[in-house]
Amino acid sequence: MEIGVLLDIAILLFVAKMFGEIAERLKVDSLVGEVLAGIVLGPVLFIVKPSALLGDISQIGIILLVFLIGLSTRFDSMKGHIYKGSILAIIACAASLVGGFAIGLFALGSFDTGVFLGIALMGTSTAIPVKILLDRGEFHTKVSQFLVTASMADDIITILGLSFLASYFAGTTSVWSSFQLLFVILGFILVVVTVGAKFVDRILSFVQRLKDEQILLSIPLAIVFAVTFFAENIGIAALVGAFLAGMLMSRSAFADTVIAPKVRTIGYGFFVPIFFAYSAIVIDIGLLAEYWWLIGILTAAAILTKVISSSIVAEWIGFRNRDRNVIAVGMIPRGECGIVISQIALTMGAITNQIYGSMIVLILITVIITPILFSIVLSDHGGYKR
Repeated sequence: MEIGVLLDIAILLFVAKMFGEIAERLKVDSLVGEVLAGIVLGPVLFIVKPSALLGDISQIGIILLVFLIGLSTRFDSMKGHIYKGSILAIIACAASLVGGFAIGLFALGSFDTGVFLGIALMGTSTAIPVKILLDRGEFHTKVSQFLVTASMADDIITILGLSFLASYFAGTTSVWSSFQLLFVILGFILVVVTVGAKFVDRILSFVQRLKDEQILLSIPLAIVFAVTFFAENIGIAALVGAFLAGMLMSRSAFADTVIAPKVRTIGYGFFVPIFFAYSAIVIDIGLLAEYWWLIGILTAAAILTKVISSSIVAEWIGFRNRDRNVIAVGMIPRGECGIVISQIALTMGAITNQIYGSMIVLILITVIITPILFSIVLSDHGGYKR
């Protein structure tokens, strides 16, 4: 190991956390600050440069991040709105898929770029609207619970899209492999809902009796990395394995009280900030300036496809005025999944640095404007009608 990379890690981690803190104080998600830290340290000041070790550390950050998303996905909390929420998520994802694909095909003249943009635009960040609604005391309302359910369903669809994307650019996509992937994931979900949670809970209950105080961190991490490895080797994207491992443990009695806090500590304390900051180091600011028009088109497509499709479905379901607008705005922000998908596509050589950079800027824009739009719609009145 080159000893100089330790200084790179120290600088990247310190600046990312400081920028993240500033973003939080400005009522913006810390993701924005951490990505901006990478831009400043990389393409602006050239203090930190990409390296193999930093890349590997950032990959662990992706795995832990997706695991935590899976860990927070609980079907019990989705039961009341699962069907209607899933319908909204499917239609909103389909609209984003079509919009992104059209930009890639017609504006950029590339079918493959269209596939990437379509899938990259699908994912809505669950954490950002949830945090805003919690801060404003709106989280336990009917519309907020529906929005959370739709966002969770959106996450699952996006993870499926990620697996297809990885298979497509690896040249292994076929009708059979697509159906095989679908059946594997649906089968896994069925196991989780029935016997899987009880089995895992028994394992965790057993290891919890051991004297090692950190055993409930070590064993879940071992499970995550093992499932991720086997998922990659049987043709499912590695991150799908991390997501499914999180879902498998989400029903455990230790999920909220022990596993999630411990994984968040090492994840958000070290690996995840490194991932977000490192994702911006490779951006070429000079070339990106020439693609301002692409950033504008992508941002418009990302916002309009979600807002229009979500508004129409929410209206059909029975949400009116303020509540309909809350759902539409809540589906706007892209975040973790968008960055993960973009970085994977860049690593595989599926997209150019300009397109990658445009996606990162788009994600930052949607994350920044979402709190502003929420302030507007939450000041309105109206509600759910049958």
